[in-house]
Formats: sequence, structure tokens, C-alpha cells
Amino acid sequence: MKLPTRMTLAICFGLMATSSQAAEHEIFITKNGYFPSTLYISVGDTVTFNNISGRTAIVAKNTGSYYYPNWVTFTPWVGNKGKHQMVLNSGTLSTIGSSIPAPILSDGYSSYYAKNGANLSYYSAPLSCPDNRVLC
Repeated sequence: MKLPTRMTLAICFGLMATSSQAAEHEIFITKNGYFPSTLYISVGDTVTFNNISGRTAIVAKNTGSYYYPNWVTFTPWVGNKGKHQMVLNSGTLSTIGSSIPAPILSDGYSSYYAKNGANLSYYSAPLSCPDNRVLC
């Protein structure tokens, strides 16, 4: 009688332990920016940048000024239909802050920013969509 109860408790605790493991996220780089535009992340999560923009892309942030830029790159140049995967550690997250800057796209002749960056949330993802008119 005691053995099944202990096994049940062990299974329940095992399931709870696996729910706090690192998550994997995929974010698409498009001509307009990122999809999805909000990621719900934690330290240790893995993010895969999947470039479907038709251009070469890089994710970089200028932590300096306009005249004295200090570029911090989060991905190497990723070709069209290319992917780059990174694990988010505390140092990376403190550098990124609350948003991923718009990707820099290149067609081989010129480079330009996509229209939109992405927001990062360190909270749990909502269980339902706040607006039933859009797909979350």
C-alpha cells in the first residue's frame, strides 16, 4: 500500500521538475522584423533565429553612440534560409535587455534595418490570447 503512494509522489515530483527545464524558442527573421514579436524567455532557454527574409541578416545592438558605435553582435551573418541557435545566459540577457533590436538585412549591395524588433518578457506566457480577433 505504501509503495504505490510513494511511486505516485515520485512521478508527480518528477513531472514538476521537468516543467522548469529550459525551453526552446524559434523566431523568424522576416523583411519586416521578427515573428513572433514577443518571446517569453528565461535564463538557459535556447533561441533559434530562422532567416526567411530573402536577405542575409545579422542581429546586433549598438551599445555606444551614433558617432562612436559599439556593436554587440548576437548572431553571425545568417544567409537566407539559414539558422543560428544560441543559449540565453545571464550575460547575454543583461546585454539584450527587454528587446531584440531589429535585424540588419543585406542584399549584397546595401544594408538596412528591418522595420521591427522583438520584445522579450521574463514572465510566463499568457494561457489565452487577450484579443480573440488575432492569432497569438
